[in-house]
Amino acid sequence: MRFAKYHGLGNDFLVVDLRTAEPADAAAIQAPRNVIALCDRQFGVGGDGVLAILPSATADARMRVLNSDGSEAEMCGNGLRCVVKELHDRGGLARPTLAIDTGAGRLVCDVEAPGGGVVRTVTVAMGTPRLLRGEIPMTGPAGERCIEQPLVIAGAPRPVTCVSMGNPHAITFVGSRDEAMELARTVGPGVERHAWFPNRTNA
Repeated sequence: MRFAKYHGLGNDFLVVDLRTAEPADAAAIQAPRNVIALCDRQFGVGGDGVLAILPSATADARMRVLNSDGSEAEMCGNGLRCVVKELHDRGGLARPTLAIDTGAGRLVCDVEAPGGGVVRTVTVAMGTPRLLRGEIPMTGPAGERCIEQPLVIAGAPRPVTCVSMGNPHAITFVGSRDEAMELARTVGPGVERHAWFPNRTNA
């Protein structure tokens, strides 16, 4: 299996270009049990997920985001930038703008590649933030926002603000990187699967 390993802001992925793969091979790589095995940091390659690059009839490509537990996410901005770099640098699509279909719709990405070389930056037109509970989605009145609301995890309330940029995010403000890393380990998994979020959420 030919893959590339990328990270966007520390979010690391295995990127597999399946645009010309045999259907059975493409399906096998995307099977939940294989995604879990690939993302295992002790016995696999290790990663936060697998990004499958698939053909699209109307865009430059389609991206499928498979989480390390084998589930699928609608979108991932960090992942999309990795996919665009792979398509530009090694996938035969060295153009200044690429359109990628995602589970959150089509997104247009601008590429900065000085002198026509490798990609230095990718800017994604993510659209307008979705702030209403029904748009995120999350439980509660569909037309209301969730701003600094107490979310109880392990018996302790933590204020969160919720937004979607194609996939749900529950945001809490912290004082330091160390505090953020500790919360990611101890509180993050509970936030991700909290009953407020029917499609789970990024914490």
